[in-house]
Amino acid sequence: MVRPYSPSRLSPEPGLGRRIAIILLACVISLGALNPSQAQPRNLPIVRDAEIEALLVDYMVPLLRAAGVSRKRTDVVLVNSKSFNAFVSGRKIFINLGAIVQSDTPNELIGVLAHEIGHLAGGHQDRLRQQLDRAQTIATVSTILGLGAAVAAGASGSRQGVGAGAGLAAGGAEAARRGLLSYQRTEELAADRAAVSYLNQTKQSPRGILKTFESFQKNLALIQDRIDPYRLSHPLPRERISALQSIARASPYFGKKDPASL
Repeated sequence: MVRPYSPSRLSPEPGLGRRIAIILLACVISLGALNPSQAQPRNLPIVRDAEIEALLVDYMVPLLRAAGVSRKRTDVVLVNSKSFNAFVSGRKIFINLGAIVQSDTPNELIGVLAHEIGHLAGGHQDRLRQQLDRAQTIATVSTILGLGAAVAAGASGSRQGVGAGAGLAAGGAEAARRGLLSYQRTEELAADRAAVSYLNQTKQSPRGILKTFESFQKNLALIQDRIDPYRLSHPLPRERISALQSIARASPYFGKKDPASL
């Protein structure tokens, strides 16, 4: 016997449409978070100071030579920020004024420059873009499949199906994001090791780079147990210290002091 048409049998469960919309929004946010370029401010507060720039170039030139990076294509840019930070973009090394002020010795700042030059020499920016494209592809495919499953389940009134589709969509984006962050952490450790190599080649101490990470570690001491290391683009300071300590202390220049000219 054919049962008569019942709207309740064919209409989606009340509230499922709203849940699917929330899932879609969450996945869009997750996809956007995969782009590390969005983390950098578009309008940096740049500072021009010929004396400081010239000093940093003096610090940088021997390291560039050791890394095989052309000086003509590399510039230093000062950022008016009190935080301790430095990063590369294109052929420019951006250094916050906070990194200069908080460095107790030239050797500490030279270690920061050596790390950033490690990124340039390793071609990390180009490789990161490739990893980003890969991560976005994985996340997009997972999101499309998951949303398709959620919409289909919603149309049939299946709460469990919507949940499964949501899990596929959100899980794929999260897995792609974590994979990208893992890659970035690997590149940071590679740049740390390269920095020690450049410092050795230029007969400078790697003590400063260790001291910088020790300062970071001290600042995080009270909250580090609440930090999820898999959600960070940089390894925790204690991991960087552990990875560098033996090779840094093995340097014949570890105890060398900064020349007065620096």
